[in-house]
Order: sequence, then structure tokens, then C-alpha cells
Amino acid sequence: PILERDDSPDGGSSGNWAVSLDEVEIAEFLLQEGVAGPRAAFSIDGKFRLPKARTFDLSLTALPLEGAGDRIEATLKRAVSGAYRLDADIEAPSGGTLASLARLPDGESASLSARASGTLKEGDGFAELKISGATIAELTGKITAGDLLASANLNASRIPLSEQVRSLIGPSASLTLEGDVRKRQI
Repeated sequence: PILERDDSPDGGSSGNWAVSLDEVEIAEFLLQEGVAGPRAAFSIDGKFRLPKARTFDLSLTALPLEGAGDRIEATLKRAVSGAYRLDADIEAPSGGTLASLARLPDGESASLSARASGTLKEGDGFAELKISGATIAELTGKITAGDLLASANLNASRIPLSEQVRSLIGPSASLTLEGDVRKRQI
């Protein structure tokens, strides 16, 4: 890990430090039977860079070496201009590590896909959760001239939620959110 002090006046509200783990690689990350479902092994690569000037570059890739085939590929970046970019894909096959951790019923698989790009003035994004191929949750968001419009649709009958949450939202829910994000400077 590399840690540097940033004494510039625009160091930002997150402090006066720049952090970099650069590249991280685990050739084989082994989970024995019962730790998080059946025995599984993964190759893990990533990077964690928070350099000066309020930018960042984060990524994580976990690819299967052994087991059901769980997969994670995610990146999140912020440029000096303030532009963000998120790309994420997660696959949780039936009986695998992620399906076990999510407490999916036997025989159920899941996938999550998310994309977003832009700034806090102009941008858009979406996320979609599928269980066994059926769309269970969708989230979309768009920022235009600092005005946020976001919506979510949820099929609560298929998501492994507690009975308290399920009774609160019922079998399905839709949510629309409007807001002004011009006042935030991130």
C-alpha cells in the first residue's frame, strides 16, 4: 500500500491523503465446504487507487476456479472532471457461494447487472436483479441539470427478504424519487 500526504488546497473533504493499493491478486481463494455453501475456489484481482485531486479507480474481479461458477466483475471510477463510471456484473449460480450467502432457495440462481455514468449534474444509470432468469428488481436513475429522477420496481415475492419487510411492502412495490442534487459537492 502507498499512502501520501496531499497538502494542496483542493485536497477535498475526504482528507489530505492519497491511497493506492495498486494491483491486488489472489491466485486462489479457497472456501471449504460449509464456510459459504459448497467448496469453491476463486481467482481474485483488484485495484484500489485514491490518488490526489479527488479521483478514484476501484475494481474487483472474482472468477471461478472450482465450484458452481460464481463470478464478480465490477469497476468504479471518478475522473478529475467529476465524471463517474460504474460497471458491475455478478453471477450467482444455483447452489454456489453467492446464492448460499443470499439464502436463495435450492435450485434458484441470481444475476445482478449495473451501469452508471455521468456527473452529479448530468448522468444516468440502471441496475437489474434477476432470479432464475426473471427480473425481480429494476432501478433506474437520471440526473439532468442537477435534478434527479429515480425509480425502482420490486417483486418482493421472489426476493429472500424477512417476513417483516415482505409484509411491509407486499408482493410488489414501485418507488419514484425526485430530488435536487445541485447543492451537494462530492
